[in-house]
Parts: sequence; C-alpha cells; structure tokens
Amino acid sequence: MKPTSILFAALLMPTLAFAADHNLGELAKANKIEVFNRTLDQTKAGSSEAVFLSAAPDDGLAWITGVELSEGTIELESKGKNEQGRSFVGIAFHGQDNRVFDAVYLRPFNFQATEQERRSHAIQYISMPGHD
Repeated sequence: MKPTSILFAALLMPTLAFAADHNLGELAKANKIEVFNRTLDQTKAGSSEAVFLSAAPDDGLAWITGVELSEGTIELESKGKNEQGRSFVGIAFHGQDNRVFDAVYLRPFNFQATEQERRSHAIQYISMPGHD
C-alpha cells in the first residue's frame, strides 16, 4: 500500500563529471538541486554539507542536476521522524521525470522494530510507476 506522505531525497545525474566528491550543501548553493513537492532549506540542515527537505503529502523528490554517476559509491546519512509509514529517504535513478524512476529507499525506523515483518521492509526497491 502506498503511503500518503513520504520524505524522499533522490538523485538524478544527467551530465558527465569525473571522479569527484559532491555534497548536497554545495550542490544546493550552486542551484544544482531541483525540488518536486518539497521545499529545500539549508538553514535547518544542521550542516553545510546537508540539506533539509520539508514534509508534505505525496511523493517528494530532490533531483541533482549536472552530475553523472556510472560507477562509484554513494554515501547517504539520513534523519527522519519515527512516524510509521511516513519516514522514507532514498536514492532515485534512471529518472525520466517526477513519476517515472527507479529507487532504493530506506525505512530507517524499521531496522529497530521488534516485529520481523517491519524489519524485513527496512530497505526496499521500487520502479515507478508500475512497481511501487
């Protein structure tokens, strides 16, 4: 069942960049993050390397533009509120637009759940729009 509210940070990397480190704070300052159904606020992030995305009903995305990743490592630190069915964060890729993309997302509070069913859904993969 699809949640009615989702906090979801995503990456889309459409142009070439060679081996380099990027952080979301610098990308936001350079206007290289395009937000869909969220607002981005660096003053609430708590770090110059981070971004804060607002909560809102329905899916929200933050597309990173001007960077391409074909091989490498993506490191992600996430924070959220422990509200079952509402605290999601992940990485989207193969994005065609805000409705067609693949994503791996985390339900961070399910990692510590006592119920096995919730723990087994702590990391999930979706391929929108057909497999949400």
